[in-house]
Amino acid sequence: MTKRLLLMFLVLIGFLVFWNNFYPRFSVEGVYVSNNTRPIIEGPKSIDTLTIYSNGTFENGSWGKGEYSIDGDQIHFDITYDYGKFGFNTYLSRTYFIGSPKIQLDSDLGFYYEKIK
Repeated sequence: MTKRLLLMFLVLIGFLVFWNNFYPRFSVEGVYVSNNTRPIIEGPKSIDTLTIYSNGTFENGSWGKGEYSIDGDQIHFDITYDYGKFGFNTYLSRTYFIGSPKIQLDSDLGFYYEKIK
């Protein structure tokens, strides 16, 4: 009985570690709201909304429209504007390995986009 409980516990821990480091598109797509209260370099100037679509595109009040790609827990935004292109790299995280994903803007200041839908 104790071996079975230990095995179930280890499988659960393994699943949670995998789930926290793997973000399929269906888990990332949705509407996010930022919590920043100050401007961020190459980021939103104030509280902002980010909509991520399943086809690899996004819409945002600060950056406009663009494309994104996910590699493990890294997310890369590519934005084209009048003067060329720029990119924004950041990472995804979950609180205590569970819950909705957050897109980090500035981890030192605790600014991130939190999924609301």
